[in-house]
Amino acid sequence: MTTFRSKVRETDTAHDAGSPCLLFVDDDRDIQVAARLLFQRRRIKILSAYDAAEALTLLASHPVDLVLLDLNYTKGARTGAEGLALLKDMLVLRRDLPVLVVTGHSGVSIAVEAMRTGATDFVMKPWNNDRLVSLVTSVLEKCGRNNGFDVEPVLITASDAIKQIVSEADRIAPTRACVLISGPSGVGKMLLARRIQDLSSEASAAQSFSAEDCGDLPQEGGVWICREIEALSPTLQRRLTDRLDGSAPPRLIALSSLDFAQR
Repeated sequence: MTTFRSKVRETDTAHDAGSPCLLFVDDDRDIQVAARLLFQRRRIKILSAYDAAEALTLLASHPVDLVLLDLNYTKGARTGAEGLALLKDMLVLRRDLPVLVVTGHSGVSIAVEAMRTGATDFVMKPWNNDRLVSLVTSVLEKCGRNNGFDVEPVLITASDAIKQIVSEADRIAPTRACVLISGPSGVGKMLLARRIQDLSSEASAAQSFSAEDCGDLPQEGGVWICREIEALSPTLQRRLTDRLDGSAPPRLIALSSLDFAQR
């Protein structure tokens, strides 16, 4: 396995500082993952909160442009009361904060009440992806935060260190070698992985997944890009080893924020 360790300055990282930031409040991890995949493809940063305390902490500590709030964000909730209470707390912190509420069990009436409380609009669950994206895009445009939707992040090779890393990545890209890319968050590990995929001989698109949210490995082969590989459970580690040792193994591009050279 080829290993890259990122030794880059701030100017060598991916440009995502201008991307809009969406805070999504819902306790369902599967729905959180689906939303993350939906919006990350559109260059919208997603912050995930699973309860009220986490949501308020993230709101107070991050430049959130828009909140997507499930009115029944904990398991078993049906009335929407907890969502309304959190909505009020959020608007105390940020009076002008755009909030889209998500409702399913509670119906339209509670969504209307949320809008009277200060919500911008509502979405019914299960949502339609096109409708949700259109609504989020519209709200962000009104806030002047639509920059980044159609802009591909770029890997800036300003230093000799990153030039050397990119050159080595280009060299091994056409091979079937598995790759480990390590470095701090934000240095462009995913961009480097995508570059390797783009220059590889694989015809199909890479399958990207996070070890932290992974319940099982992809069923198909091809190229796998696994983020935070160190978080993969022991069970999935064994399955991954079996797949890599199999007759038609995937090409694994593993990403990690750990510095394995120091371990």
